[in-house]
Amino acid sequence: HMEMRRPPPRRSKYNPAYQTIGDVDNDMSAPLGPDNPFPCRGTSPGPIYQTYKAGEEMSVKLGGNAPHNGGHCQFALSYNGGKDWIVFYTIVRNCMPSKTGPIEFEYNIPIPADTLPGDKIVFSWNWINASGEREFYMNCIDIKIENPSNPPFMAGLALLVVNLDGYPIIDE
Repeated sequence: HMEMRRPPPRRSKYNPAYQTIGDVDNDMSAPLGPDNPFPCRGTSPGPIYQTYKAGEEMSVKLGGNAPHNGGHCQFALSYNGGKDWIVFYTIVRNCMPSKTGPIEFEYNIPIPADTLPGDKIVFSWNWINASGEREFYMNCIDIKIENPSNPPFMAGLALLVVNLDGYPIIDE
């Protein structure tokens, strides 16, 4: 079981805004399921954590104690509150490859130059574990992105959602 620690997600013990109001989920490393539904574990939009600039890198820290031999990570943005997702970075097969924990992994994720600007964007880390129970993990944070070039559209893939009720199940 793993979680995004930086940027700190909605309701995370690592997010000062949620610590201040006492609204912390102490099980952020659990996979999505009936109690933590897709998208974003069923969390409501929160305060904007940080402003990022298109063309720069975002430092992402993932941690926990069961990386399930790695798997696939997707990093995505939603401009409509989590209804639709644009995947802008993917790590195939080799995301969090260690077998034992507790462990932390750090990635510098490039924010593409054609990223659409916005004041209320949902950033998500999504993980399909390589081994063990077939699960899907997702943590979300509310951010702002600036892009002075104001591109007309953003290239990217749709989010691959699997291993949940109503979605395909993929093998190890």
